[in-house]
Amino acid sequence: MIGIIVQARLGSSRLPSKVLKKIGYKKVIDHVFDRLEKCKNADIVVLATTDNKKDEELVKWANKNQKNIYRGSENDVLSRYYNAAIKFNCDTIVRITSDCPFIDYEIVDNLIDVFKASNFDYVSNVHPPTYPDGLDVEIFSFESLSLANNSAKRNYEREHVTPYIWDKDNNFRQLNIKNKNDYSSLRFTLDTKQDLNFLREVYKTLANEYFVLKDLISFVKNNEDKLLLNHHHKRNENF
Repeated sequence: MIGIIVQARLGSSRLPSKVLKKIGYKKVIDHVFDRLEKCKNADIVVLATTDNKKDEELVKWANKNQKNIYRGSENDVLSRYYNAAIKFNCDTIVRITSDCPFIDYEIVDNLIDVFKASNFDYVSNVHPPTYPDGLDVEIFSFESLSLANNSAKRNYEREHVTPYIWDKDNNFRQLNIKNKNDYSSLRFTLDTKQDLNFLREVYKTLANEYFVLKDLISFVKNNEDKLLLNHHHKRNENF
């Protein structure tokens, strides 16, 4: 079972309840799930949220829209992924964060193809990144997730799910997928009000509901002035 597990919570300090903000006529979380459900190579998409009371609204959203959901630790996100994978019998896990409303389902499918055809424990497009921020994909086996969950001790390893697997001292077989052009300086993620304003401009301009990377690059080339809205933020600056 190949499962896309999307982590989400409403307690963001910079932009609270950001995944419930609207871009166009849809909430951010709707954009994320609608796009991921277009993936041909995944069997299931799961919302992994917290057992905190403030995330009840996400639970209501999932139940109303008939989405798969798991609730777990707010801060130990590694254990949340591990237990979600167990609940839904996932032997391959695709990690996506809910602040990526323009996640590219074609990229996700391509990386799943690579993972299935390889003998790697972990495949991603972020070490180092060459795709825009907001199009990040990580894929790993359940065995790797289980080992990380049982072994990781440091807080940042448990909060950010995959650092234990990244660590070369832990001997996981890793592969990074590079884009032919380096677009890592571009930002299509949601962390601040400025990001939200920028993403709304992108969505308003692009006519296709399910635009992909090439459409985003075309937008940037034709609207460089709009990059000033949010591109002063550094990638993963809150890591």
